[in-house]
Amino acid sequence: MSHEIRTPLNSIFNVFEQTEISTSNSYGGTGMGLTIIKQLIEAQGGSINVKSKIGEGSTFRFTLLFGKTNIEVEQSIEIPKLDSKIKNRSVLVAGDIPLNQLLIKIILNDFGFEHEVVENGKIAIEKLQTNTHDIILMDLQMPEMNGFEAAEYIRKTLKSKIQFSALTADVTTVDISKCKEFAMDDYISKPIDENLIYIKIMELVKK
Repeated sequence: MSHEIRTPLNSIFNVFEQTEISTSNSYGGTGMGLTIIKQLIEAQGGSINVKSKIGEGSTFRFTLLFGKTNIEVEQSIEIPKLDSKIKNRSVLVAGDIPLNQLLIKIILNDFGFEHEVVENGKIAIEKLQTNTHDIILMDLQMPEMNGFEAAEYIRKTLKSKIQFSALTADVTTVDISKCKEFAMDDYISKPIDENLIYIKIMELVKK
């Protein structure tokens, strides 16, 4: 006779946690999905909770507060069709925040891009000297060597013309002009949007 181990309900929001051992055996999964959702909601000042009854189901509720705006909603971005030639491109990503690393890995996997993710600009430079990559997506704020320092080294010392896009949460005039000053080809604003990343990568490849 097998015994199933059940954990407290709220623990399902913990990393690598599932309510029963049989869940992963039967359905797979890592137990990361609800952790990511909880972190995203809390990062925006919200909260999430769950109610559940065995044999009946579970109900998840979350709360987020947003200010009202009179700005008209922009039309949805049209996503180009997947191109097999573009899918084979290799993307090097540099960023030190684990949640962002995980999200961008999932996005690049979904679109079929080959990719490698590192923690800072110094490691990114080391990878460029030993591995072949077509595009760099690099966070501007990182420990040890930030995105601007890495970009300067890649352009001036390595003399590399690799397509380069910054990942930044500070989309100001100063920040954008500084990206151009360091010979970056483009920038992607955070929070990360999978459709925008795909479009930006396609634009970089076509250059």
